[in-house]
Amino acid sequence: MTKKSFTVMIFIISALITILMINSCIESDYPALSEPPGTDYYALFNGRDFTGWDIGDAESGEGAWIVVDGVIHCKGKPRKPYLILTEKDYGNFDFYAEFKIAEGCNSGIFYHVPLAGRESKLGFETQILDDYGKKPNKNSSGSIYDIVPPLENAMKPAGKWNQYHVVFDWPNCKIRLNGKLVQDTDFSANPLLKYRLRRGPIGLSNHGHEVDFRNLWIKELPDKDAGENVFNGEDLTGWTSIGDADWHVEDGMITSTKGEGYLITDPSII
Repeated sequence: MTKKSFTVMIFIISALITILMINSCIESDYPALSEPPGTDYYALFNGRDFTGWDIGDAESGEGAWIVVDGVIHCKGKPRKPYLILTEKDYGNFDFYAEFKIAEGCNSGIFYHVPLAGRESKLGFETQILDDYGKKPNKNSSGSIYDIVPPLENAMKPAGKWNQYHVVFDWPNCKIRLNGKLVQDTDFSANPLLKYRLRRGPIGLSNHGHEVDFRNLWIKELPDKDAGENVFNGEDLTGWTSIGDADWHVEDGMITSTKGEGYLITDPSII
């Protein structure tokens, strides 16, 4: 073997080793975070049951959601409940979650979930999708669903463990997927996000596909801006009625007993 041939062979072997190492890194599980990542973090899931969670009308073990081998497992069928929710509400927070999806999976983690209305439109959702290697868009893994696309697609292939790290500290939201920054968003600068709810439970989504969750750690952060109260508790000053509903204030609450319509705030109070 000539010196030139030997050099070429070494180069090829080195290139192959590099490719194998890169593929191994991409296709391996993200390292598990089995202990709190720092002080003041606590577990949202105890590894045994749904203590601290609202799983709807379905009894534990009878619906789509079960706990098996220390993991929250969604079987995907039946489709109800769509979300299981923490019993506690959260405003600003530092949150870690690990998840693993089946092929073709569509799921997500929801924050500031409303009591009624579409959760991803009133609160916000970090999308979970089987889209490894695809070009990112506003519905990709790592997106603030249907609003802000991720900076990159950092999702691992189906069957591998991933990790979300979400820091919501109004108005800033930073999200890392598998250690890579995918969101650095100012909610107050986005007209589609600035009026979203700022407090509510955290939810895990059943979108009809199998998905696992584990190692859910959270640290509560101080509220910096509670917002402005647009209802004075006495009358409808600053509000306009649309329709024929008989909106009025009763015992400090806005209520209506007949008619149809809705109330909108006057531009001067927001």
